[in-house]
Amino acid sequence: MTIRLGLLALLLFFHALRPATTAAQEVPTCEPLFASAPVIDAIEVVHRPPLGDADRLGPLKVATVNRLHATTQPGVIERELLFHRGERLEAERLRDTLRHLRALGTLRHEEIRCTPLADHRVRVEVVAQDAWAIEPILDLQVVDAGTAWTVGVRDTNLGGRGKQLAATYANRFGDPQVALRYLDPRLLGSWWQGSVEAADTGGGESGTLVFGRPFYSLETPWGASLSLAHQRGDEARVDEGV
Repeated sequence: MTIRLGLLALLLFFHALRPATTAAQEVPTCEPLFASAPVIDAIEVVHRPPLGDADRLGPLKVATVNRLHATTQPGVIERELLFHRGERLEAERLRDTLRHLRALGTLRHEEIRCTPLADHRVRVEVVAQDAWAIEPILDLQVVDAGTAWTVGVRDTNLGGRGKQLAATYANRFGDPQVALRYLDPRLLGSWWQGSVEAADTGGGESGTLVFGRPFYSLETPWGASLSLAHQRGDEARVDEGV
């Protein structure tokens, strides 16, 4: 019982470090400046680890968790910014940037702050606090046909570079299944993204490759997507929960 309670407490603790479920697309310190549209004089990106002083867990626990976490690498946050130095401050670009940062799924908190400067200029600060990237995959289904379960692990910030990798092992009503899924939301730093998924279902195998370019802002003129699928074997594939 003690082991089970300890495991549950650990899962709840790391769940609290996952990204928030509600999107924050407001920029209150920048709102008063949108009408005058000052020129962006400087951009500063502030990276923060998953835990800080506000979590009140004690310096040892905070340091231990932060040390185990793969810190987001330089450039990952910067490439999501839709505004640049020398440009006019625009509301939609800042809000779209917040939406992009939220969609990464690697941040516990993100915020954009504006500080007015002299000569009709502004300094923009982007605050990005990492979320805990490693999460378990657990699923259990009990129906009339029998029991199906899935266990696995997912890394939503592989190597601190914003890539995702998931691996699962499942038993679907007596049939073992192994699956891997990899997602790169920014191929070679571009706006193109790709994912590959492969599964071995015991009685066959399947694979999916998706390659595309999304509409990443209101100013994006076009988008595209290509999907390729392969399946071999008599048994239909069941979703592995990846």
